[in-house]
Amino acid sequence: MITSSHLNQIQHTKVDLFKISVTQYFIREWEQVKESILLSIPSSNDAEKHIGFTDYFEETDAKYKENIFKILEPYLQEFCKISFYKFTGISNMWCQRYNARDYHVPHDHGALGYSCVFYAKMSEDHSGTLFFSPFNDETGTHACNSIACKEGDLIIFPSNLMHMAPPHDSIEERVIISFNLV
Repeated sequence: MITSSHLNQIQHTKVDLFKISVTQYFIREWEQVKESILLSIPSSNDAEKHIGFTDYFEETDAKYKENIFKILEPYLQEFCKISFYKFTGISNMWCQRYNARDYHVPHDHGALGYSCVFYAKMSEDHSGTLFFSPFNDETGTHACNSIACKEGDLIIFPSNLMHMAPPHDSIEERVIISFNLV
């Protein structure tokens, strides 16, 4: 028979086998350059119905790309020092503008490397990117979490991590700039 004193003697160890890290930086310089960069981003096009604007499919380099890269470059260099995957540059930089109730469906950015989201315009009632666990928990569900983000934040995450931009009820526009590290 197992007694309560016997249960107190049973030892166990819990080991978390896997973890997924997301790195977050606050871009200190953002407030000084915000207006000029946001003004250089177009405001509308024939975007998908659930996104107010995206230049993802545009083949020309927009003016904001060079300017935003100059601001983010020191932070990306710092991240390169601590990342396992040693990237050499960026690819596929694009911008997305979300109006009230706009969203971006769950997706990933491929099997290798890192992806980045920079929150260029975000009010306090906007939520950050929603991430989905790549594996089920003990109950068979995929957990999902977001990181508390604010305007001027850059988040860097594994490219294969499923994520989405959830809808928001705010009348304030949400603007993000995304790119992949290669």
